[in-house]
Amino acid sequence: MICNQIKRIIMKKIYLFILTLGALCFCACDSNKGKVEELAYQFVSAVNAKDKVSIYSIFPNAKNISNMTLPESIQTGDFSVEKNDSNYIVTIANTRQQKLVFKVIGESQIEMVESYSILDLDSAAMELAIKTGVPMKQIPDLAISKLMDIGGDYIEHLNTLYSDALKGGLIREGGTWQAQRAYGGNVTVAQPIRNVGDVPIKGSEYNVEFTFYSPNGTSSARLKKVEEGVDLEPNEATTIYVFPGGGYVEACYEHDFSWTVSFVYKNLSPIGTLLKYVKFTGNEYDDYLKANEKVTKGNDKSLDTEADSAKGVHKAAVINDPDGYTNVRATPDSKAEIVSKIIDGERFYFDEIPNSKWVKVYKTADSEAQCIGYMHNSRVKPVNDN
Repeated sequence: MICNQIKRIIMKKIYLFILTLGALCFCACDSNKGKVEELAYQFVSAVNAKDKVSIYSIFPNAKNISNMTLPESIQTGDFSVEKNDSNYIVTIANTRQQKLVFKVIGESQIEMVESYSILDLDSAAMELAIKTGVPMKQIPDLAISKLMDIGGDYIEHLNTLYSDALKGGLIREGGTWQAQRAYGGNVTVAQPIRNVGDVPIKGSEYNVEFTFYSPNGTSSARLKKVEEGVDLEPNEATTIYVFPGGGYVEACYEHDFSWTVSFVYKNLSPIGTLLKYVKFTGNEYDDYLKANEKVTKGNDKSLDTEADSAKGVHKAAVINDPDGYTNVRATPDSKAEIVSKIIDGERFYFDEIPNSKWVKVYKTADSEAQCIGYMHNSRVKPVNDN
């Protein structure tokens, strides 16, 4: 019996020793938690005091962001600190559930490396993000900054997706020309335009750009003319008269005269233009992610076989056009400049553009081939290129 009592005492002491050792190890492993919490308090205090020196000392990455700003203040609330892998995530129990992410650098240095819902987009970019379904609270501020950069992939995706709507409702309707050889020669172009959008457009908001050219080279020089816009109510039309000059007289008489029309908006940023003219579905961000995932998989060379690599990455096609030819345009826009023509029976290659009625056109299937322009997908007839 005495032996059993001694065994129980020994086992109890061993158990207590293990618990104490575990607690000590836990404290040692989590010794940075208090430092992180203190640094989080310092950051919030620095923001509320507008102390930028301290802010950037704690959060150096914030200095590199050009399209987001520091908030006027951070709403106070209790802090909770959670360790996630090598990072510490501080959640502020306020209405926005803002988060700060800290990382231990080296043995003891702690630095704030990320934030959620702390930095602010300007009002236009914020509105665009919300309308296109960007989950603001789930994406780090630095990633949102990159996403909403006007030169980035996401804005380009939206511009391509809504290229027709970004005309602002303005369309070109037909157009006629008259030419005369007398008095040094002259050409007059009458170009009707119409506002088919839902909102009025002021003439001060846009210019109408004409590019005149000879498709067959009767007149080799291209000529650009810019005309001021005209106030147009929804469904209202007007005719703009342009005078390219005598240099195109012979081209007109040879029926070798044409022109493109584009509408260039003034005093609107790319984001402002999207907000003014596009009706969003709220699914644009999800569609962008799916398109990127498809592109990423398509670019994974490790999945290609040797035969696929030899064959190329672009799909083969011929045109489907009763006129016997199809225009290739400089941008995915039916009014854009014609850069090439593909005739009936001529083989070409194409890539689909996600969520667009246009395709990219190539001369060869080679993955290194340069895109020569854009074609409407209704004119594309895929063929087997084996």
